[in-house]
Amino acid sequence: MKQTIGNNTELIALIESICAGEGSEAQRDQLAGLMQDDAVLRRFYVDYMQLHAHLRWELRARRLAEREMQSGDVRKATWRARLLTGSVLAVAAAIMLAGLIGWYYRAASPESGPPASRVGTTPPVAILTDFSADAEFSGTSEAMKLGGVLEHGALNLKAGKAQVMFNSTAVVDLTGPCAFELTGLNRGRLIKGRLQAYVPAQAKGFSVTAGRLRVVDLGTRFSLSTDEAHEHAQVRVLEGRVRVEVLSAQGEVVSAHELDAYQVAEWSSAEQRLTFGSMASGDEGIRVDLADLVAGGDGTQDQRGKALDPVTGASGMTEAAAAPSRSGDHRFHPVKDMPMVDGVFVPDNKHGPIQIDSLGRRFNGFGDTGGECYDLIWSGIPPDKRVSPGSLKGVDYAGRGDQWLWMHPNKAVTFDLAAVEQHYAVPVRRLTAEAHYLTPLKNMPAAFRRADGSSLRADLWVIVDGETRFVKRGFCAADGPIVVDVPLERGDRMLTLAVTGGVDGIEYDWVVVEAPTLHLWTIHEMPKTP
Repeated sequence: MKQTIGNNTELIALIESICAGEGSEAQRDQLAGLMQDDAVLRRFYVDYMQLHAHLRWELRARRLAEREMQSGDVRKATWRARLLTGSVLAVAAAIMLAGLIGWYYRAASPESGPPASRVGTTPPVAILTDFSADAEFSGTSEAMKLGGVLEHGALNLKAGKAQVMFNSTAVVDLTGPCAFELTGLNRGRLIKGRLQAYVPAQAKGFSVTAGRLRVVDLGTRFSLSTDEAHEHAQVRVLEGRVRVEVLSAQGEVVSAHELDAYQVAEWSSAEQRLTFGSMASGDEGIRVDLADLVAGGDGTQDQRGKALDPVTGASGMTEAAAAPSRSGDHRFHPVKDMPMVDGVFVPDNKHGPIQIDSLGRRFNGFGDTGGECYDLIWSGIPPDKRVSPGSLKGVDYAGRGDQWLWMHPNKAVTFDLAAVEQHYAVPVRRLTAEAHYLTPLKNMPAAFRRADGSSLRADLWVIVDGETRFVKRGFCAADGPIVVDVPLERGDRMLTLAVTGGVDGIEYDWVVVEAPTLHLWTIHEMPKTP
């Protein structure tokens, strides 16, 4: 029986409740039953959800930086995912609903003709909210587009990354190759590959099945991976708590176990057992090489010989800058196609606070550095013949250049810790490095030389989310290596590594940062289930 939506306040409230993620399973079933026999209502629901998602993400883009800076809470940030609520969204949704009601009257009138052929026979369960430039989908007859609605069925991601937001507001990030089936308004099935889920309070109970393993989220973030044969499946709790259920062949729950943040469970089909573990801060954990990230790697590939331009944000550069000494523009420059490298800039506060990350955070502690930099941010030894890295206490650093970032002032690079965490599905726990001031040099003018190498000085900075976590001001060659060991906390999002020229300019400030490394938590095995 078709519903008249214009004067049916109960039906309107039902749609709004489900769209807000507050509807019960019975209410979802009720709406699904109504839409099954009413093609116009299905189209109304589809368009409502599309506009709601578009509005949600527009507001997110405008207010994300402001909210994070005011609250200081970035723990719930996912890859381009932040859900916004509040009176502004409610008012806009009401306006949007009013417009759609007018459309419904026109569409439902006899003279309007049959509904559009694009309306499916089943209600949509999610929306495609993001995908990377290199994302490649298969098994679909239509091109995937942002804001496109997704009905029950499999989403096959051959390469790249994609993000899906369920009607419940649960957000799932997929990393290709991956196959994920949308099985309900608040549930899915991982066929193969890896995903990371962020589940806000209103979507509590969101579940994903992978073979004989089902993960029920109790809030708020977890990752899940499995092979296509489901011989192994692993869940890692990044934040909050989940319930891990072992299912029988008939889908009944055989056993259930709750995991807290930093805990792990792995299912073995051959052994028919769960193995539990915890992510502990052991030295044997994953290490992400920041020099490799700068060169375009994933942190483990030992790539070198490439550079980032702090003046423009260009990446993959293999030749020295045409004009080695250049002035910055007091702007933050995002680095494209390198998810774990957020961006670069020339640090200087002559004109006030400077933006240091893509979330809009600003920093005012550098002081007046002159706003100039020399050449690029190099991973390894710069190819510029004018550069002579020199030695430090008998160590020839020209022969050890594969271990460092060349950071002649004034330069800064910001890394996205959330992207690193998502890539490896393990939280980041600390940054280590050693900074060296490589003087004296054989070709240095006498006016700059002193026997102890103290004629020139620089400042080293580690800034996390706009807060100084480490600073060494005025260090020189006579100080020897500057050891950096910065603990990172849950929720830390953006890490900025910067070198400035101190009070004496940037001439001959040949500073290198050796072995800059992010240490990730490691997984320690615990007892198996009986």
